[in-house]
Amino acid sequence: MLFFLVGLLGVAVCAIIILYVFLRPQNRERSEIYRGVYLTVEDIPEEFGEGKVMIAEIHWDEPGVELFFRPFFPQASGKMHYSLLPADYLRWKYDLSILVNTTRYYPGEWWKSYPLRRVNSLETLVWEGRVSHIHPLSYMLGWDTDENFLYEFSKPPSPEFLETLRWGIGVQSITINDGQIRLGAMDRNEIRDSRTFLGVDPVRKVLWLIVGEKLSEFGMNAIASNQGVMVGGQLDSQDASTMILGSGAIGVDSLTGIRGRRPLGAVMGVRAERLREN
Repeated sequence: MLFFLVGLLGVAVCAIIILYVFLRPQNRERSEIYRGVYLTVEDIPEEFGEGKVMIAEIHWDEPGVELFFRPFFPQASGKMHYSLLPADYLRWKYDLSILVNTTRYYPGEWWKSYPLRRVNSLETLVWEGRVSHIHPLSYMLGWDTDENFLYEFSKPPSPEFLETLRWGIGVQSITINDGQIRLGAMDRNEIRDSRTFLGVDPVRKVLWLIVGEKLSEFGMNAIASNQGVMVGGQLDSQDASTMILGSGAIGVDSLTGIRGRRPLGAVMGVRAERLREN
């Protein structure tokens, strides 16, 4: 029994080293890794923080590109919205080219965040027209059945707006609007932490999913603004911040990513066609 436990511990240590050290992203200039999906990896500027930032640029109207949102249990089912599961398992289960974390969940204390724990999304979600619940502080970002991006610049979410959505994600604040950073919508404390950001250009139909290892909220918004984001906001962050790539990406090792230390509830991602190497 002792040998089994020691062996199991050894396997776990090896897995952690592989996932968090060898599969940590390396710097790369913007390049297409799947059809319609571009990846940039950079060092975070010193004035904003430290570590790496991964920037995935997704052209969702490109043929073969499919947005994905993890379905939830509706409240009418009597169940909580999600069971927490490891991010790498969720990426594998749903066969995603890219996976990121989305909304916060509760109970959210780290000692209560373990695999299979049942949790609820804090912010409002919409999946295939179903509404998870109404959170009074959620600003809604989402897509309709024709894959047009829509957002509501007020809270709480209105029933009329929710009815227009096929998929929707609530954020605590919209920190970029009309391409401008909204300083008043940010935390004034310059806390540097892991962060996840969702940004969109509705006209060009471009989605940016951005995850940074350690940076300020303003720094994340500055990076997003420089990419061309017209509207967006921060998702769940700190120990939840995660971006994992799938297999078959051009020029990137399979399963490369920035990984948080918590299992995840709500996630979104992308499925995209592989490119042929020249």
